[in-house]
Amino acid sequence: MLERGPCDPIRLARQVQRHVFTKLHLPVRLEDALGCYDLKLLRLELGEDDGFLMQTLPRGGVVFVNSLHHPGRQRFTAGHELYHHLTGDRNERRANQFTAELLMPAFAVHTIWKEIREWPEPRAWAIKLLSARLAVSAQAAAIRLRELNIL
Repeated sequence: MLERGPCDPIRLARQVQRHVFTKLHLPVRLEDALGCYDLKLLRLELGEDDGFLMQTLPRGGVVFVNSLHHPGRQRFTAGHELYHHLTGDRNERRANQFTAELLMPAFAVHTIWKEIREWPEPRAWAIKLLSARLAVSAQAAAIRLRELNIL
């Protein structure tokens, strides 16, 4: 059973991966994870907002994401809202850490880095390749690479 309330976001992301996926496919099929926890994904024009969670009783809900944003950013927003749904924790930093590990597992990021570290200008390629393979925005990929002390 998943923890409710503040918890280690990395451990929770790995629990979700094990619970939802018999084999982890990359990019992570986020809509499968949302569905497993009774969440529907709805893309709407939300102006300046990234997205939000509307919980329904007794346990499900709808994750709204901004259809005007890059698809990778939409995925990150949906993962972020999944954390809030699972834990009830409103901490934004932990929600981002959870989402980074869920969509860009450390082992996958390190595997991609090992493939390209000998290329000419590997740091420039790392963001592009990570973004493309894991279906995240370039900004999210760059932040993750820094978090893992690769860039």
